[in-house]
Amino acid sequence: MRRLKVVAVLLGVAAMMALAACGSSKSNSSSSTSGGSNTTASSSRAVSIDVGLGRPIVVHTNKPRIAFLGTSGNLLLKAQIQGVQDEAKARGVDLTVFDSKFDPTVQMQQVQNALQQKRFDAFIVVPLDSNAMCPVLTRQAVAQGIPVVTNNVPLCNRVSKPEGDQLWSPGTIAHVGWTATVDANRSMYREVNRRVGPGVHTAALLVGPPLIGGTISSIAALRQSEAAGEIPHLNVKYVINTDFTTPDGLAKTQTLLQAHPDVDTIMTIYSDTTIGAIKAVQAAGKEGKVKLYDQGASGQSLAAIRAGQLEMTTAFFPYTFGKQAVDAVVDAFEGKRVPRWIGQYVQGSTPGNPLVIDKSNINSFRPEY
Repeated sequence: MRRLKVVAVLLGVAAMMALAACGSSKSNSSSSTSGGSNTTASSSRAVSIDVGLGRPIVVHTNKPRIAFLGTSGNLLLKAQIQGVQDEAKARGVDLTVFDSKFDPTVQMQQVQNALQQKRFDAFIVVPLDSNAMCPVLTRQAVAQGIPVVTNNVPLCNRVSKPEGDQLWSPGTIAHVGWTATVDANRSMYREVNRRVGPGVHTAALLVGPPLIGGTISSIAALRQSEAAGEIPHLNVKYVINTDFTTPDGLAKTQTLLQAHPDVDTIMTIYSDTTIGAIKAVQAAGKEGKVKLYDQGASGQSLAAIRAGQLEMTTAFFPYTFGKQAVDAVVDAFEGKRVPRWIGQYVQGSTPGNPLVIDKSNINSFRPEY
């Protein structure tokens, strides 16, 4: 009898050790941050989250475990991730960051894996291929009870919609931020047209990879501006894809200037690309002859304005957008009403009309990346 008791005790200890080992296993494909010691605590009541499909998603926790599925491919996106991480910590929720390294295929695999793991209560997604990701996030995630907030890039072929609720896709909680709306791009083109002066200037537009939402919306905006007769001083003869990096911006602009010496105006949709273009203009000995106009208002862009290398930029707020995405998720899980479209505007800007930064107001603006 004594021997049987000893065996039973040993079996109990072994079972407890096995359970502890299972509970400590983690995926090595992501980084995880905990915002509190009780990140999966359940609320005292079920909460219904309206995702615009008639039937809400019912959740049972006020401390959701959030998967952020994005990319750290450039400084803007790194600032966005930092905003997400800081706000998750402030709101006391668990956050796991999945970095797709700017690869849409990798991101799709990460989303599918996160759905299969069933260890997350909500997703925040910066979709690299917004159309391919549409059915996964608006139907498949909903079917599994996972509410989604899209961040910075809208889903479901909505990247070219007017700024506002039309950027939100039914099946998700909300869309937060979209710096590259068609409205914002058209505003930027009109501003450049105003600044280039009389006559017609041969221009080039440097965009990102072809499938990226910012590329799609900026080209759509250009065609709309041309059709509406909004930019009579700009003959945008060249639209050039880049990978949003400074080296590629340098290489592509060098090729442009060698092949088309008549170009005197260059517009870019992202600051890292702009810095490469500035270096190419300098190397070609065309400073002052080729004017550059930028979007993003990064610290690099502001330095270029001060140095006289860049005429103007428009303001992006990636850190704020990251924070607002976390707030949208947590507020929804707490039963609060969440707007379908969440944008951030500062004094001097309105929806569709981003803040323009040049030498006249550069000292009053603080960049977020």
